[in-house]
Amino acid sequence: MKKILFLCFLFTALVVPAQTVKLNINACRVLYNPFYHKAYVAVESLDPVYPQMILQIDPISGAVEKQISLPNNPQIIRQSADQQYLYVSYQWKPDIMKINLQDFTIVATIGTEGMDVVDMAVMPANANTLIVIRGHGEYPDDMVMYKNGIKQARKLNLTYSSFSALCIKNDGSKLYMHNRISTGYEGQLVNIYDDGVEAVGKIWDYMITGFSFIKNNNNLIYNESGKVLEVFNDSIPKIIGRMPTGRISDYGRAGYEYSPIHQCYVFGHTYDYKGYISFFHGKHYNYQGSYLLSGQLEIIYDMAIVDQNHFILVGLKYSGENKCLLLYAAESKNKVFLQSRPAEAEQNSKQGHRWGVSSGKDRGL
Repeated sequence: MKKILFLCFLFTALVVPAQTVKLNINACRVLYNPFYHKAYVAVESLDPVYPQMILQIDPISGAVEKQISLPNNPQIIRQSADQQYLYVSYQWKPDIMKINLQDFTIVATIGTEGMDVVDMAVMPANANTLIVIRGHGEYPDDMVMYKNGIKQARKLNLTYSSFSALCIKNDGSKLYMHNRISTGYEGQLVNIYDDGVEAVGKIWDYMITGFSFIKNNNNLIYNESGKVLEVFNDSIPKIIGRMPTGRISDYGRAGYEYSPIHQCYVFGHTYDYKGYISFFHGKHYNYQGSYLLSGQLEIIYDMAIVDQNHFILVGLKYSGENKCLLLYAAESKNKVFLQSRPAEAEQNSKQGHRWGVSSGKDRGL
């Protein structure tokens, strides 16, 4: 199968390898905070130096500047829209920790009544309000709102569903929740009120495939499978784009973000045991080009975009090893272009798919 996929793309050789620095930190999540110009890393319990910690690191050098010990293995990290707070949940353990990023200290622990955090999001206009899907392991029981750590009265029962990922509309009026743990890929809209949440009552099937969380770019929902949906409207949500991430990635796992800096969707992924950072057009969703990471990699789990030329990734070199952090410094001359075969690109165009070979003018990232 890999041989067939390999024939679909041509890898242009690099003249000068870009700089990839490997940090032996067993990370599970990473995000970048542009306000403080710091990266924050959630570290798993198997790390010999920083077990069960949140680290503040310099995003360029990778130097560990500060650290906070956690009572359990971290699972999800989210930062508030004002970039002043970090929220951390645990892997199959209850409660949420709130960290003030100005002095990097714990300021609150939000009790979840013995229930695990399946997913959570910070309200766009209120750094002290969370929407949380609670459950047991990955399986949801309900969706609740916390204001200043206090659970609000109106909640949504999810016991008989598999809604396990959520994204909030930019104005904070609605959220879209998605099933990421089973083959029934349904989604549903939820209204947000001052005292909690309430389902709109519409459910749509087979909208986003892939067992992943979902993200919001200007009220367009996207995930690591490359689908882009318009969901926050009164009509049935529709798929408006599909990036060809499956054609250049192994395992269907990736770190992914929309980058206003590049005006592109950016995916960190592996192909044939090589790591890549690939770009897809912000409006047309077609493939734009890739950076090649040095060294062998099996999977990339997460990614943070620092600036035009710097990226941080969570990767795995080989099965059985700990994960690591990769600091990548890119240069335009190090870009690789993976091009579809002309016949395949032409066929996709006739079928109305928004993927294929980009024009030269689109490649100026």
